[in-house]
Amino acid sequence: MVRRPAYGLVVGVVTFAIAVGVAYCSARLKAQEHPATVSITALEKLLPAPAGWTKIDTKSDQVVVSADCSHPIASVVYTQGDMRVKITLADSGANESSLILLAPMVVMLPEGYSEQVPPATKVVRLQRNGAQVAERWDEQSGDGEVTMLFKGRFVASAEGSHLASLETLRGILATIDFKNLADLK
Repeated sequence: MVRRPAYGLVVGVVTFAIAVGVAYCSARLKAQEHPATVSITALEKLLPAPAGWTKIDTKSDQVVVSADCSHPIASVVYTQGDMRVKITLADSGANESSLILLAPMVVMLPEGYSEQVPPATKVVRLQRNGAQVAERWDEQSGDGEVTMLFKGRFVASAEGSHLASLETLRGILATIDFKNLADLK
């Protein structure tokens, strides 16, 4: 029998390397984990009820994008005369895939972006009150959208049609209790 004194050393080094590799991969996976999202009920409680508007529909759901990505979403639709507004609150859990689905203009457009899209649509991306904001407004049709990303994970948006101005959507979003939203865990 031939003795291989280095064999034990090789096994030890390989075992150590595997253990280090597993620890490294586990640490990287943990660093990529996203915070747990809040409950749908918590979001529903924070949906605003703007004065003078009639609620016509509410919906809530847990949207499953993939095995690693899902988010709660709650929305409500209001009307006032011909005007229609849909308000949505969602928790992306800071997951990039959810953010792209929930707030594409906020995620994809650089801060300070401003563009006039013919014939009468203006798109802007800015910061407002500590939130990343994207706005789209069509002057001719009175259709618009304001989307806010708050605390890097919560998305609040208002979409409207037949509005007199974009200020209607801004005003409705301002009625959301962002302090309570930020306190959700």
